[in-house]
Amino acid sequence: MKDSVIAKVAAQTGDYYAAALKLMQKDQARPCWDKDWIPLVAAKQAGFLAIAHYYQSLVHKAVLEYGEELSHLKAATDLIVNSRKCFDTVHWPFRNTELAVQRAHESAKRDNDFIYHVVVPEAKKLAAIPRASLVKQVQPAFPLSHGFIELFHPLVPNPTSSCTIC
Repeated sequence: MKDSVIAKVAAQTGDYYAAALKLMQKDQARPCWDKDWIPLVAAKQAGFLAIAHYYQSLVHKAVLEYGEELSHLKAATDLIVNSRKCFDTVHWPFRNTELAVQRAHESAKRDNDFIYHVVVPEAKKLAAIPRASLVKQVQPAFPLSHGFIELFHPLVPNPTSSCTIC
């Protein structure tokens, strides 16, 4: 798969985790989750955004934009460190990503220091990574099929069934 597509999908996945984290931290929903869930979701959000920055750096490397490449790798390194701080256990899912980001960052930094001498822009000044969603929210239509028969309708008294429809 192309690096730009992976970056877009990973960025969108990070946004989905951010939305889930925001909803999980509301006062009404907080008691529903174990204490380990919120740091796990925060770690996955940071991890997927790190993956997005890593693959975006590969896109910039392919078009010889070394400053942007190094800036994205720095952002990916910061996000992967943040992810590890949120959920540092044996089951942390971004170990391979961490190694790839570290190797790429060291290599790009060394190349820029010795060969290119390109000014590295701040991460805030980089263009936003475009998003690509693989899913679409669809409202289910009722009845779900053409031959749909409510199985329990004869068992429920008429006043109760008419009350639930309202």
